[in-house]
Amino acid sequence: MFEQLEGSFGGRRDDYQAASIVRAVISVNRKKGSKEPSIEDCMLKFGDATKKKPMHWTEMKRIAMELTQESKKEHAYQEQRLARRRK
Repeated sequence: MFEQLEGSFGGRRDDYQAASIVRAVISVNRKKGSKEPSIEDCMLKFGDATKKKPMHWTEMKRIAMELTQESKKEHAYQEQRLARRRK
């Protein structure tokens, strides 16, 4: 009802919901005596995009080529598996 009156909490609320799940998983798996993380410790932290140096086009090309090569290897592997099944 509050959300209908005041508007959506938006993405920030979603971030807190995700952080609470992360916190619960960490809490049940932590060692005895270790400090329980706060919600803020479990929040995703994004850097300031204005301070980040843009990626050079040659770096983008290198990454794209690596991804393409991996994709081609995976495709070839899947084709071999299908060919073996057909025999």
